[in-house]
Amino acid sequence: MKRGWKLLIMLCVIGALVGGYFILGQVNANQEAAETAAADTEEETVEVTKPEKADIVGISYEYDGETVALTREDSASDWVYADDDAFPLDQTYPAEMLAVIDALEPTREFSGGTLADYGLDEPELIVNVTDNDGNEYQYSIGSENELTYEYYMATDDSDMIYTVDSSMLDNFSYDLFDLIEMEDVPAMNDVESVSITAGTRSVVLNYDPSADLTYSDAFVWYSDENGETYPLGTDEVEALMDDLNAMTWRACMSYDADSSTLGTYGLEEPAATIVVRYYADVTTATGETDDNGDPITTTTSEERAFTLELGNFVGDYCYARLGGSSMVYTIDATLADELMLAGYSSLRSGTICALDFDTVDSMDVTIDGETHTIVLGLETVEVTDTDSEEDDDTATPSAT
Repeated sequence: MKRGWKLLIMLCVIGALVGGYFILGQVNANQEAAETAAADTEEETVEVTKPEKADIVGISYEYDGETVALTREDSASDWVYADDDAFPLDQTYPAEMLAVIDALEPTREFSGGTLADYGLDEPELIVNVTDNDGNEYQYSIGSENELTYEYYMATDDSDMIYTVDSSMLDNFSYDLFDLIEMEDVPAMNDVESVSITAGTRSVVLNYDPSADLTYSDAFVWYSDENGETYPLGTDEVEALMDDLNAMTWRACMSYDADSSTLGTYGLEEPAATIVVRYYADVTTATGETDDNGDPITTTTSEERAFTLELGNFVGDYCYARLGGSSMVYTIDATLADELMLAGYSSLRSGTICALDFDTVDSMDVTIDGETHTIVLGLETVEVTDTDSEEDDDTATPSAT
């Protein structure tokens, strides 16, 4: 009986070893097959015809019903808008477009079906590229594959359909005015004065910490209006300056506005003109170097003026431009209101009594024509320590 059990156990062990051998062999075979398939996939890279990046001299694209054409003479030249070389083109946009075209690499290719099956009968985007030999290349972007989140693409030199990532669509989804290089708004941190002219209203906000025109040196900003000078709240004025420094152009409406166009936006005769005078640090190279060979520079403070003109208000924005500029923008209407109404009524201090009470030694209070003087001082009070026979003289504040 025991011999039978031993034989049975030995047969089970042998069976397990044989089974493990075959399982291990199958695992290895599957792994080798997977590695071979991966290697084959790596070798089968999908490519499309495209020009060398440095040879591209023309890019035009059709998106959302608008065609935009950009051109350049050679790789060392700036890009310009083909229909108007005076258009202030932001060079970062064509640079990004070039990079996307150069990196274009489909993930798959296949054939079959109709163009409509892939949204390519009416493409969302068509990009045309021209090289310096006059060769043209076209790439059309269709609908999105909802499973892979890639887009279908067709070219003009192949019947194949490709899938690509969203980078092509992302970097060409612009209308013409999205490509404008807008004018800079300087950082105005060291402000000397702000003048506001709105119709017959004229106000000047002056920074003068040494003016000594009020009861407290906490006031450093003053408003000159209606022939009078009023103290302003420091926090209130600084908040306005912060809002002005944070101003951004929401959109550019015109880059070459003439007198008639300016009138359309209410800027031929502005509703308000704001002039900010401030100091800016200017660094200049001396032409000399220090002991380490680094260039020596000098920094000086120069007075600058920033002029902003405000036009018509439309909804939550206001038309605006820099003084004398032919470019018209929109800015936030709330900020425009703040600037137009700036003065004593909107910027006066919210503090009832702006004093450093640690320095106050007396106050006069007049009630019903009778003046009472409150003197603040120190009074010595004798304090007895119950746990000690020694007395302690302590100076405490008192008012009499």
